[in-house]
Amino acid sequence: MVFSNFIRTVSGSQILLKNTTPIENVGSLKFYKDNSSGTFTKKEFRWSFNKNYWSSWVTLNQGNLTKIDVKGNSCLYIEVRYITANTSAKVTTFSINYTESTSSTTNTTQTVTTTTAQNSCNQTTCVEATTETEACTHTDSYYLWRPNHKGTQPISSITGLQQILNNLGGSITNGENVSGSGIGVFYQKLGQSLIFKKIDVSGGISISDSSGLITLIVNSDPSISELYSFYNSLESSLYDLSIYIDNKFIQIDSSLNYLYSSLVGDSSVKGAINIGDGSASIYAGITSDGSLLFREIIGDGTASISIVGDLVVVGLDASFSGGEVNTGSNIDGGDASIFSGKIIHDLQFKSIKSLETSILFITSDASYIYIDVSLNMGFDILDGGWNWTNIDPCNGIDGGSW
Repeated sequence: MVFSNFIRTVSGSQILLKNTTPIENVGSLKFYKDNSSGTFTKKEFRWSFNKNYWSSWVTLNQGNLTKIDVKGNSCLYIEVRYITANTSAKVTTFSINYTESTSSTTNTTQTVTTTTAQNSCNQTTCVEATTETEACTHTDSYYLWRPNHKGTQPISSITGLQQILNNLGGSITNGENVSGSGIGVFYQKLGQSLIFKKIDVSGGISISDSSGLITLIVNSDPSISELYSFYNSLESSLYDLSIYIDNKFIQIDSSLNYLYSSLVGDSSVKGAINIGDGSASIYAGITSDGSLLFREIIGDGTASISIVGDLVVVGLDASFSGGEVNTGSNIDGGDASIFSGKIIHDLQFKSIKSLETSILFITSDASYIYIDVSLNMGFDILDGGWNWTNIDPCNGIDGGSW
């Protein structure tokens, strides 16, 4: 026979399968089947013949299930509990294969047959013994069977039972440290106690606790305090700091705020400036990431640029076709020389001057020099001939006649 009428309920990580309709007339249980998949932390079951008294929870396996002794009871109720380890664990169906009982349902003792009564499931149960004599008529196994345990007794009558039940009801099974880097404080679980590591301190660190709060205090090193005092004195009173490096003194000219920020690790570049008259600027600016921008130096015409060690060398080549104007000269064959000489970088030329300003006029503008000769000629009739003056003053002829 196969019984599969189990109702499934889920609560958190627990999946419960139980039959509200009894399995009737069970002779013996053969095996069970389920469709569980995934990982479970627990699989266990319990049983009852009347839904009032239940067995303890036991591990679910084929052997434990087939050990159930129906003892002639006609109704059997089973609850199966699965505790999932993660969300992927699932079970939806459960069934039991069993053989049906062929014998009548009666309870017997060693020597007498007890009075029986039928419940709503046609289950035969023993009538509770009301006297000591009736109680002694049952076998030992009768009193060891949980459904036959009837009556009440105060928990306080058993020393320590309430504390044990409290511990079992809310017991902590284990402890663990939070995942991640670092050293954990949980050590182990011993019985019902969780054992944690102690915190030991040394090397200038002190520890104290008050009202559940642990406080760690780092005692400052006197040498560090002196160092901060030295920094503070630098910031408040020093203007220049000389550092002796490689047997030379380098004068550091900077504000104390910048010096302080450098001492505590601020090595960022603040910027740069160009000096001089501003005719050519090497420094161009600074990028968003703090990089300085400088203009390149290139040669033009006869100029050449080269790097020699730590130097940028600018050279001029005077041998090219145009040449550098180092001097000047006069072309041969003339009566007078215009070029006079060179003084440093200045070529000197002679000026043009008139010896007779009444006849030879010299003027100039932005592009030209103008030479103007004025001939003042006078004619007289003398003794039947002509007389002239100032015909050729350059050759010294002042006058003549014919």
